[in-house]
Amino acid sequence: MAEKKFPLPVKKNKFGQDVSKLTADDYYRQLVEKILNAHQAYILQVVKKIMYYDGCGQCAEQVEDVMNNDGEAEKLVDIMTWCVTRLEQIGYNEEERQVIYRVVNARNHKLGYFGDDVNA
Repeated sequence: MAEKKFPLPVKKNKFGQDVSKLTADDYYRQLVEKILNAHQAYILQVVKKIMYYDGCGQCAEQVEDVMNNDGEAEKLVDIMTWCVTRLEQIGYNEEERQVIYRVVNARNHKLGYFGDDVNA
């Protein structure tokens, strides 16, 4: 069996629902929830740093207790996975997604988003 590229599309969401049966509205509502979750984790990290800078280390430790153990990277990959799942759901297999990735990377390169030192 060939090794799969990551991220892989999921078959069920956190509620155990079959994602192939979700409406577009349900899918995007859950995507926004994932984005807000990642943003919330980032905001809590900023608040924690501000508390340390203000000399309230104990307050920052309390914020740490509130924070989910998932790091920012995991939350971002979760968003990517959900996006790949949607692409799969609307009919794009892995090979077709690779074509789309190349098109988007070429466009971003042309727009200068990669800077001068990256070849797309």
